[in-house]
Amino acid sequence: MNANAVTPAEVELRLVTWKRWWRVFVHSHYLLGIIGVLSSTLAAAVPKEIAPGGLNLVSLFAVISACCFAIMGFVAPDKRYMGLVRAWRVLDVANARWKRGLISEAQLLDILERCETLATEPASHDIPMEKLDLGIVASHGGADQPRR
Repeated sequence: MNANAVTPAEVELRLVTWKRWWRVFVHSHYLLGIIGVLSSTLAAAVPKEIAPGGLNLVSLFAVISACCFAIMGFVAPDKRYMGLVRAWRVLDVANARWKRGLISEAQLLDILERCETLATEPASHDIPMEKLDLGIVASHGGADQPRR
């Protein structure tokens, strides 16, 4: 059992970094979406005549909305979130198994390598977890176990 063992530095770095970034991407996805929808609604609902001092609120809200949806389309924070959170979850479980002595450090680092691909390759973000080769297979109890 490795319960008192310190998580390997490269694993700890990914766990901390991926968790931070998936939180950034999920919050930005919702924030941009909400601001975009509210701006679009206001652009459609605000009469043009209300604009004080010649400020065209309709155009302002339309531009804000367009910018929010453009960022969402190009950056795709939902896809980035999905890749990072999936990689983080798999690596976090593998780390817990390593600490309990259920897998070797070499297996943990192999899973880390596969999780790197999962986190950074957009093509893997939409693939169901059970179809990804992450070095883990289902056990009889339904929990994932490392391949041996």
